[in-house]
Amino acid sequence: MTDCKSPLHSTGSPTTGIVQDAIFVPSILALAIRPKIKTDSKKAGVDLGERHLATVYVENGENISVRGGRLRSLRRQHNRMLSTLRSKIDRKEKRSRRWKRLARAKDRQLRKIRNQIEDFLHKTATRLVKTLHETRVGTVVVGDLTGIRERIKYGDRMNQRLHQWAYSKFKHMLTCKAQLRG
Repeated sequence: MTDCKSPLHSTGSPTTGIVQDAIFVPSILALAIRPKIKTDSKKAGVDLGERHLATVYVENGENISVRGGRLRSLRRQHNRMLSTLRSKIDRKEKRSRRWKRLARAKDRQLRKIRNQIEDFLHKTATRLVKTLHETRVGTVVVGDLTGIRERIKYGDRMNQRLHQWAYSKFKHMLTCKAQLRG
């Protein structure tokens, strides 16, 4: 990921917030990002989630929910494809021509899905920031979910989904795109 250079800064000290999501966390730390130019603008809180990629509460009472169904579908497709191709590769003699061909096919297919996931995250973050900009939001507070993967153990399938949850990447994209918008 690239670093964003813009006229925005963080407030420095985190504030406490409450999150109610598919995965319940009683309280989290949030980092506020504010423009240097003071305006009469609203504040918005963003709660990142696995089922709903982002749920936004704007100060005037407006709620924005970004569904993450497409992202979940791509992750499931990635996991199924990986499982299928790994089992086919395991049945071939290591380093044989067929083994190498399947390994290249696996890399190509998974790269394609990873690119689709990256594209979806970029487009979603761009749309969300555009919507927030149009509603005159000047301060965006994003929940800090650092360490959530280590705190929660739900079982193999849920843990797999939890560990594939790209909240940090999406948060970084939101931050960069918000900074570029001003």
